[in-house]
Amino acid sequence: MSTRFDVVVYGATGFTGTFIVERMIKSQFFDDLSIAVAGRNEKKLREVLRIVGEKTEKELQGFAIPFPGADLSVMVRSQYYDATVRKSRPVHLSSYFQLDTRFKTYRLILWGAITRAFALASFTRRILLKYPDQCSFRMFKKSGPSAQQIAEASFTYWFFGYGYKETIPLDQQHERKVDRKVVATCKGPDLAYMAASGCVLSAALALVKDKNNLPKEGGVYTPAAAFGDSKIYDYLATFGINFHLESEYDL
Repeated sequence: MSTRFDVVVYGATGFTGTFIVERMIKSQFFDDLSIAVAGRNEKKLREVLRIVGEKTEKELQGFAIPFPGADLSVMVRSQYYDATVRKSRPVHLSSYFQLDTRFKTYRLILWGAITRAFALASFTRRILLKYPDQCSFRMFKKSGPSAQQIAEASFTYWFFGYGYKETIPLDQQHERKVDRKVVATCKGPDLAYMAASGCVLSAALALVKDKNNLPKEGGVYTPAAAFGDSKIYDYLATFGINFHLESEYDL
């Protein structure tokens, strides 16, 4: 399957081209578009991506809170599968979500603590279920979001990876500091409804069309373990969920 992009910046290594790439990444209107850069010199292109990556990462600075969901447990289990079955080196990872102000961070922590306390007792749990609007400060509604809200919503996951350029055997350890950084994103439509349904349908397609690339033995698998060798990334792209390499450079 050939790769198609919504926007391709030609001449990205030039003075103006570098500014175009930087401002395009910072603009919220390009969040749901797939982007590529092109030029005659690959080394200069990588340097542009490194410089732009360093600048745009500053836009992510804020207050990071450990994500309370099951994401981290699923990812750790996937790494265990990769290490024991695929014989690849596991990755040490953490999962966070970011807020831009200290006030929003404290407010969310307080709301989470109160909600957790209410969920422990049956009486207060009934209050949460009966009045989700008031209990969530209007963040959630019993009626759910409107069609317009779903259509206008989108998400972006940022991945920051640190590692080594040199690959060594699994029974050996790197003894020097990391010397490589990779920044990637996953972007898509409304996360709770549109993207979730796209993930379910993509998994169904992988089960039906990629049987030969699925684990041979039965059992309970994480998505990465089950579909890692399938064409699920292609299926996800048809539902507007795309993974992009934003920058990659030496440290």
